[in-house]
Amino acid sequence: MIKKIRLAVIFGDPSGEHEISLKSAKEVISCLNKDKYVITPILVPRKGRWDSNLLLNHKIDLAIIIGHGTFMEDG
Repeated sequence: MIKKIRLAVIFGDPSGEHEISLKSAKEVISCLNKDKYVITPILVPRKGRWDSNLLLNHKIDLAIIIGHGTFMEDG
């Protein structure tokens, strides 16, 4: 049996496009192969502070960052 990749999907942000980030993350997660990945969703709340230790606590192998707005593709 092939070991599954522990994948963090980091999404959200403090910008005005927070809700768009949530929708994008939901779509990406729905398309990921659940037989290949153990998916850990990690929300960056509107206040912008998140616990980066979540990546260590879940022993993440790979991360995808999904965000829109000022602190992402605009920045």
